[in-house]
Amino acid sequence: MSKVKAFGEAEWVSEKTKELDKLGGKNRPPVKRGDSLKMKLQWLEEGLQHTQKIATASLKKDDNNAKWELKQQEKRKHSPKVAPMAFGRRIGETGEAGPRKALVDSGLSVRSLGLNSARATPDELARSEAASPRSGSQVARASPTGTAAPSGGSSSSLGPGALSPYNAPMPAGKRQSVVMLRRGSMARKSLMGAQLGLGKGIPQWRQNITRAKTKFRAVMKAMPALKRAIKSKGSNIPRLDSFGLMLESALGTDLERFGDYQTRLVKLNPKLAEGVAPAAPSTNNTPVSAAPVAATSGTVPPADHTDATTPEADAEERAKALNMMRMLANRQNSCWLEAKEWDMPYTFDATKFPTLLGGEEYSKYKQQVVDMLKAGQLVVQMLAAEETISMPDGSRKATFTQETWDMVRWCCPNRLLATGERIDGLSIGGRQLLALRLAVEKLAGSEAVGKMTVLLHLAEEMEEPVLADLRAHNLYGFDRENFIIVPQVRRFGYRFHADGRRFDRVTDSEAWLSGSGYALQQLTWDREAYIMANNYTARSFLPGSVMEHLKAKNVQWMVSGRTADLARCGIDGALEVDCLAYTLKLAQERGANMSCEVKAVEGLIAARQQNSVMVSTKGDTRAQRLPKETCRFGTDLKFADLQSVKSTKWINDFVASSNNQLVVSTDRYIFQMSALVTLLSKGPQGFHADIDLHGQQVYLSFHMADLTAAPQACCAPLLSKLPLLTVRTHKQVDEAVPLLVAQDKNPAFHKVVSGLKAVHPPRNPMGLRVQPANLTKPKQEAAPVQQGLSIMVFVSDNEASQHAVNLAAALARQDVDSVHVMHACTNEGSIPDAQKLMARFTQGLGSKINSEVMVRGTQSVVDCLLDYAGKHKAGLIVMGSQQMTKGDAALTSSITLAVLKRTDAPVVVTKPSTPVPLGCMARGMRAMLAVEHTARPLLKWLNTNLITVARGDKLFLARVGAKDAKAQEDHTTKQMLEQFADLAGKKVHVEKRSLVGAQIEAFGAAVRQDDVHLLAIAVPHNQPVPQQAIDMLRTAKTAVLLMKCKPTA
Repeated sequence: MSKVKAFGEAEWVSEKTKELDKLGGKNRPPVKRGDSLKMKLQWLEEGLQHTQKIATASLKKDDNNAKWELKQQEKRKHSPKVAPMAFGRRIGETGEAGPRKALVDSGLSVRSLGLNSARATPDELARSEAASPRSGSQVARASPTGTAAPSGGSSSSLGPGALSPYNAPMPAGKRQSVVMLRRGSMARKSLMGAQLGLGKGIPQWRQNITRAKTKFRAVMKAMPALKRAIKSKGSNIPRLDSFGLMLESALGTDLERFGDYQTRLVKLNPKLAEGVAPAAPSTNNTPVSAAPVAATSGTVPPADHTDATTPEADAEERAKALNMMRMLANRQNSCWLEAKEWDMPYTFDATKFPTLLGGEEYSKYKQQVVDMLKAGQLVVQMLAAEETISMPDGSRKATFTQETWDMVRWCCPNRLLATGERIDGLSIGGRQLLALRLAVEKLAGSEAVGKMTVLLHLAEEMEEPVLADLRAHNLYGFDRENFIIVPQVRRFGYRFHADGRRFDRVTDSEAWLSGSGYALQQLTWDREAYIMANNYTARSFLPGSVMEHLKAKNVQWMVSGRTADLARCGIDGALEVDCLAYTLKLAQERGANMSCEVKAVEGLIAARQQNSVMVSTKGDTRAQRLPKETCRFGTDLKFADLQSVKSTKWINDFVASSNNQLVVSTDRYIFQMSALVTLLSKGPQGFHADIDLHGQQVYLSFHMADLTAAPQACCAPLLSKLPLLTVRTHKQVDEAVPLLVAQDKNPAFHKVVSGLKAVHPPRNPMGLRVQPANLTKPKQEAAPVQQGLSIMVFVSDNEASQHAVNLAAALARQDVDSVHVMHACTNEGSIPDAQKLMARFTQGLGSKINSEVMVRGTQSVVDCLLDYAGKHKAGLIVMGSQQMTKGDAALTSSITLAVLKRTDAPVVVTKPSTPVPLGCMARGMRAMLAVEHTARPLLKWLNTNLITVARGDKLFLARVGAKDAKAQEDHTTKQMLEQFADLAGKKVHVEKRSLVGAQIEAFGAAVRQDDVHLLAIAVPHNQPVPQQAIDMLRTAKTAVLLMKCKPTA
């Protein structure tokens, strides 16, 4: 048969074109660029189908061929000695099924038939059958008797016991080597066959069949992935699953030293050699810890106990090794910024933008924000994976799922929470979602809420409780298709492997999250996010990446924030229109592609708490292209990058040169999506990964702040009006209470909460308190039926008693309280004079005063008064003390002090020097409360029983010793006054007073200045009246109320 000239042999043809010609034939149609893979699969499939038809037709015409091969297979199964093939497969042992089995068993292949892979005519088929290696006497077979017999001929042609060359027995050693190569590549098999001397007798058609089968398996294995690749191109950004190589790159020249110190540390710690097993994910978002198990070989280098050392020496060596590891890690974390020079950033004041140039520019860019909201071109990212709150008991709770007021009660046990309009049953994350919904509705209407896309990043262990909360509140009003959840996995630590000089993952170490930068990288990976489906009971993963999904929706900007930032609970904080509008202006005029909200703080301590220092690069060439030379874009530096010796010295000098004033980031970013795609396309190389040490393992973490340092980044620092309210400890919770109270008092917030409907009762798989907010209307408690206060006034024939009666009548609420005036006489003969005295005291007070004269006989005055108070269930006792100004000696035997000691009811004391004329409270009572930690019950009692809003009462909250030597209000005083003001409620007119000096003089001056009618002081329960309170009774120029208060828990 003459050799046929190959197609295109006379001219140069690329390898890809040759492959297409081989599969599609000489006369194939031209293939467009990008469709090569699709056409290859199509032609290969057609070729396989056509080959199957050829094989089936051949078997139908000569069925004996296949039957003989089947008989040989059955015989070999029962034979102890089997002659294997050179390629590790026994004769006829194909392991195939259907058409592939028929093709191999018949000895046919595309190349052995001499046909094109997809083209054959009936005549060619007939000619190929005649020339097939399995027809005629061309190939000898092993007969059932063990002799080699030609096909279709006698068994004695080759002699007794003769075998064909390719069925010759093989030595046991060579047979074992060949069988081990069964799953190797075709090249390795051919090479081994040549080395063993087995390839000489193998016909070409047998080798062709083996190659075809190998190629067929590879194609069938890759077929599903290739089909998916044709349907969806994918993000082409590799998923970051292992940090071993990145750790080697991050440590750079310090790799060997770091690894040696870690190896030494492991050897010195015998506990590590015991091994630990990973525990279940923690529900409070703490690092996943471990429990002891048996050690596994190769996981931990064995401890070297050849030299006897003391525990003290081992501890010293461990500390030294750990310190050296930290030093090397800090040096590598800081090396990128030490090569640059930094300066203070230029900040843009977004608070002044609405009034700039009469507000014309602001209106223009604000309208662009509204248009983006209506078109669904704005996405909000909520980072909740790392955000936890440390509780007083030392545990950590996930911020997103914490019920708001339960958290306040746990973290602030001394704060008395007013029930009023408080909304229970809402988590911190739910409040932020509702605030975002209200902000969008206020700007662009309710239709924009349905188009708003929300990205929620969660840790794996948070998924179930968060999904239960979202299910319970119907995603807080957002559309299910636009609510994307991105779970973030925890990563184990790494340990240096001394033998391999590499980092290996330690699966029995604690698992930690990899930071907000890792969360951003997840947006570029396929099938990393999902939406809730099937009535919120299933997860539907996005087929591609989140970035591709957002690109298809034409999203232009992304607003990013953390759930620990409780300022986002306010409507103005959920979506800052001023900063958004200013960012659009800077993007158009200055080339900014991101912005970061910043705050000015004093000192490194405040900056370290925020983990940020905002700077700008000196000599930034980008500034030369800007209209103003002073406009330098900002770079957000993390404190993990400022731990080396050189960077620490630089930051201290930087603080000194800036007069201790620093600019820090609030972790509120606004990204332009096109720029974000470019920055994230570099993968982890686009971040300055931080080397972290937890225990004795090393970890990598990424922070989104690193994007501000990229060469393509143009980050504009914006000063906003929102407060810096990041809550991560229970001590910071108290600062957020006023904002939460204001949110609950908002009528719009009440309305949107009352409209929430759960899809079905929420599941509670992890013991989380999840319940819909139980509001059918604003939680404004119905006005309770006021319980009347029984006011007792004990009088004697003195001027102070007249003041006491007048004060009781002024304090009593009309048609609610009752006033009882009582005088105790020694015998019945004194009754007429006592009645005249009572008439004089109650003259002009009307019928609301009840007077009564009691005969005490041999009973003491104090016992008589207390019996009368108990009979009428006195809620307040008012007494006039004539001897209060005569000094301590007279006061010791005073009836007032005796009554105060034996009763639990509040006692009001008046003196001759504190006149209370009739009608003095017609325009409202003016009361002053001495603010102390134990005075909360007194404040509650005043609000309930004495202060009347309709009358115009005013409450002054005063605290003594509230300022330092520089007349600056200290933090404790500010907090306490704010707390008491919140407890008083918004309906009561409250004024706060920070007093300076000694208590008696300070309160005396405040009483005179504010014309106070009643001074309220809390005294300890079951203890003698403090001398300080007695001095106040003696010197105060107004009525004094004393109430016994138990310490609050």
